[in-house]
Amino acid sequence: MQEKTKTENGILLIDDEKLQQGSNVRPKGSEIKAGALALERNSFLSPAAIGFLAAIGNASVMVYPNPIISIIITGNELQQPGKPLQHAQVYESNSFALKAVLTQIYISGVEVYYASDNPEIVTGAIEKALNQSDVVLVTGGISVGDYDFVLQAVSKCGIEKLFHNVKQRPGKPLFFGKKNKKLVFGLPGNPSSVLTCFYQYVIPALEKLSHKNPLLSKIKAPLSKPFQKTSVLTHFLKGIYDGHTLTPLEAQESYRLSSFANANCLIQIDEEITLCKDGEFVTGYLLPS
Repeated sequence: MQEKTKTENGILLIDDEKLQQGSNVRPKGSEIKAGALALERNSFLSPAAIGFLAAIGNASVMVYPNPIISIIITGNELQQPGKPLQHAQVYESNSFALKAVLTQIYISGVEVYYASDNPEIVTGAIEKALNQSDVVLVTGGISVGDYDFVLQAVSKCGIEKLFHNVKQRPGKPLFFGKKNKKLVFGLPGNPSSVLTCFYQYVIPALEKLSHKNPLLSKIKAPLSKPFQKTSVLTHFLKGIYDGHTLTPLEAQESYRLSSFANANCLIQIDEEITLCKDGEFVTGYLLPS
């Protein structure tokens, strides 16, 4: 070590009583042997992994790219945050929530389009998004109302329907289709429905496309209190996991985000179950923090 050396009259003096042969030397090939595999296929490129590849002279490496994503927000009733609400308007929140959760899986540069409740405008927005994206997320307009034009629009765009409507709450009107290798999700308009469907369906698809590890951890834990449902649908409840038990929160309606904002998990109550007793084990999905 340099701090244990000095030079006198052109002679190098070493003051290190523990000095032995091979100390403070980086042997050739100690980092990695010639011809050895640096990283296994499908390894996550962490900052350290990227630095390691650069340190052994790799200027480039083949990767699975993140999919390019577009979000289409439909609805005449939507107003941007910060502006005064007019009669029958609500603030648009879905684009903000979706972009935020996408950043948690390292996807940025997401384009957001707004489409009024007009079949031609919705169709045009989907066509534009398909031309520049791998995955298109449409919120709202996917149910059976008089102003729900997404199903009509996806048909005009040549998107193959793989399924529409799932036996769950919230998020029953969920649509999923594809055009060639491009994926299209029709998410319900209510904010809690959007996030629930995104966590349960969209994120697994994105993880598969980009070969990422699952974002949501799946657990089994007992309920802290009984829960009863009246419909034969799988329920995803906003809840709290305290490390031991799962507790459903109040305000489970699909339009309410206040409970979602305080939740750290989704609690799954299976379709055929109508009553879960206190202490009964159920499935939970821990949300990313």
